[in-house]
Amino acid sequence: GEHIRRYSMALRSKQLSGRTISLKLSCIRSLYKFLKAKNIAKQAHYHNPAVSIKGPKFAKPLPKNLDVDQMARLLEIPDDEPL
Repeated sequence: GEHIRRYSMALRSKQLSGRTISLKLSCIRSLYKFLKAKNIAKQAHYHNPAVSIKGPKFAKPLPKNLDVDQMARLLEIPDDEPL
């Protein structure tokens, strides 16, 4: 787990986006799941060291605003329209 934690910190120091770091950590977690599923990691004490490492939170993009023409079209829809 410590190697993966250091890897995560190295990615952050490279100024990578939160999404990129989260994707890379997710790939590592998936690799360990694959290895366990294929019985490559046969030790009885097998533990996925990446499972406890969480990626950074990242901002979700805000919704786009309607422009004036789109708003005008929206307001022109009759009240009885199912939309």
